[in-house]
Amino acid sequence: MTIVNIHRWNRLIHCRKEYFSSAMQDLLQNIDFYIDRKPWRVLKNDPTSTVVVLKVDDNYVVVKRANTKGWAHILRRFFTCSRAKKNWRNASMLLDIGIPTFSPIALMEERWGPLKWRSYFICSYIQGTEALEYFSRTDEPQEQTKEIATKIARMLQTLAKHWISHRDINLSNIILVDGEPWLIDLDSMRQHRFSFIATRGARRERERFINNCSDTPIILPEVLSLFGTIFNELDTCGN
Repeated sequence: MTIVNIHRWNRLIHCRKEYFSSAMQDLLQNIDFYIDRKPWRVLKNDPTSTVVVLKVDDNYVVVKRANTKGWAHILRRFFTCSRAKKNWRNASMLLDIGIPTFSPIALMEERWGPLKWRSYFICSYIQGTEALEYFSRTDEPQEQTKEIATKIARMLQTLAKHWISHRDINLSNIILVDGEPWLIDLDSMRQHRFSFIATRGARRERERFINNCSDTPIILPEVLSLFGTIFNELDTCGN
């Protein structure tokens, strides 16, 4: 994968070369205009981030702007990796271990010398069904539901095997594409350095997932019981 790198005193850009068209360059130069004025769809807009879907070169892409919350936040960011770089790195990590997620396309950091301002991350748009929506239905065939739940449980196992914690694992952050789970919202994801921390992280991931399911009113108790049974079966088999 060839990356176009542009470094200026007030801006840093990384973009995969195959996507670095004139339309992509125009987006990167006028990114706030496109986010605020020309979104095809708004996925999120709050003080922490703005996430929209845009059309570039006849393809839909997701653009995520990490908003800043004042000078104290900017100064903290000076010592840490930007959220755009985290998303790029984390997506690449998941793809390397075989977990489907969005493809990183480009990132941009606004800078004032060494100080980071806002950052922007551009990735592929995943067209599918949110797992939360899927498991809130009651008309899905039972065998198909169990198969998809098993795939999600195995995805959590794969994360644990590679000492990775998503840290916000829930059904709303899993998109089903042709029956396969894709993991999104990777801002908080972390790969641990020590096995005992990874083991503790994996246990917390599962607890967080089950708790998030149980705290969601549209998820039936039968679904919660299904996931609990599948986790126990996988533990027993050692797979």
